[in-house]
Amino acid sequence: MAVSLRVSLAAPGMSRLRFVQWLLACILVAALGATTTFWWTSQTVTAQIRQIEHNLDALRARNQRMRAQAVQTGWDLSEARLRQLPQEIDFARQLQRLESFSWTQFLNDLESAVPANVSLESVVLNFTDSSIALRGMTKTLTDLERLVERLEDHPAFDEVVLSQHAVKTISSRKKVNHRQVIAFSLTVRYERGRNV
Repeated sequence: MAVSLRVSLAAPGMSRLRFVQWLLACILVAALGATTTFWWTSQTVTAQIRQIEHNLDALRARNQRMRAQAVQTGWDLSEARLRQLPQEIDFARQLQRLESFSWTQFLNDLESAVPANVSLESVVLNFTDSSIALRGMTKTLTDLERLVERLEDHPAFDEVVLSQHAVKTISSRKKVNHRQVIAFSLTVRYERGRNV
């Protein structure tokens, strides 16, 4: 009867080496897949960049044609003129607001809000933000408080801000009679003209 004997001639640690080989093969396949994905993405992005550059070139050519047509019709397209254009547009918008602004309604609203003991020296309207700067005088602080309250209570006015007030001495023509008044300046937003 023959005795079979199995002797392993492989170097010790060969099974670990094969595991490392499989692991490296998997890493290599994953790296190839990532490289392929990155290449595909870069090709897509490059195509998009080329399309954007083409569109930009077409837009520049169209801009040049329009500029040439504008110069032929007599329009001034110099840099100085183009810088001046926004100011003229703002001015045109202010004129449009002014055209549809009801001065009668504004004066009626202001008259109904100003108490009898208040004298207004100046009324300045700012059409860009619908604000009004008022300067004037009152006999007492109570009259000034009443003015602020009436402006705040009036439906056409909002955001009353008293910027300054001070006691001022006024002398008459004869320089015999001196009286003191409260000089003030305030700003208020005119809401009725908002849609203007």
